[in-house]
Amino acid sequence: MRQGETIHFSKHFKLLLAFFCAYSFQGYNAQNTFYKQFWNEVQFTHPLGQAFALELDLGSSFSNTPDDRSRLSKFTQFAGTAQLHYFFSAKWKMSAVAQYFTNSYVPEIGQREYPEFRFSGQAMYYFNKIKNITATRGRIEYRIIENSSGVFEDVFRYRQMFKFTKPLNSNYIRAGTFFAFVSEEVFFKTQANVTGPDVFDRNMLTLGIGYSFTDDLQIDVDLTNEFIPRQGGNTVNNAVQFNLNLNNPFGYIERIFHPAKP
Repeated sequence: MRQGETIHFSKHFKLLLAFFCAYSFQGYNAQNTFYKQFWNEVQFTHPLGQAFALELDLGSSFSNTPDDRSRLSKFTQFAGTAQLHYFFSAKWKMSAVAQYFTNSYVPEIGQREYPEFRFSGQAMYYFNKIKNITATRGRIEYRIIENSSGVFEDVFRYRQMFKFTKPLNSNYIRAGTFFAFVSEEVFFKTQANVTGPDVFDRNMLTLGIGYSFTDDLQIDVDLTNEFIPRQGGNTVNNAVQFNLNLNNPFGYIERIFHPAKP
């Protein structure tokens, strides 16, 4: 990609980000319920040849309640995710995703206990990968959610994400690199009893900073504003998130116990 094309897209990305942020925050004029939460996720990615990779993610979340201000007051969710990635080209990555969610019963925040199975197909396109990593991701989700009667309902959801990542002390992310990023994601769903009649599901704005210890081990800490508009009143989740990403875990462990000889 020529330099002029990168700058041109960067301008459009900023305009899109401003538009979605404005659309999200206009809901603050309505009645909102605010929660402080803590999310965490561990990601393991194992390469399968040149074009494929297998990823396993394990995550959990916690929330405060009206009577307790701590972000760790109540355990709310555990999630397990398996992804098969196909690197179609240098700019395109296709993925098949299978997920399971278990949600705790937390009546203080209006959450009932229910499981969810989710199957997704997604495509990620990288506009630029050097100096400034700019990408967009589209995902179609088929969600199977248990309702209050114990019956599983089908819900379809589409989500679109834009992400901009800036290595701070290198041209690309490698060992010893600090990086910062911002992402904006919007969600649209079909109407269902279990998720309500709203078509616009939610908006998620994330700011984060991370560090790459090695070429395969990274951590990042994020601040996420999740705005969920509903007819009976909106929910705003302000979350602190901690993520650990480990690429090629078996090779990483082998290098720890059997370091290369000088």
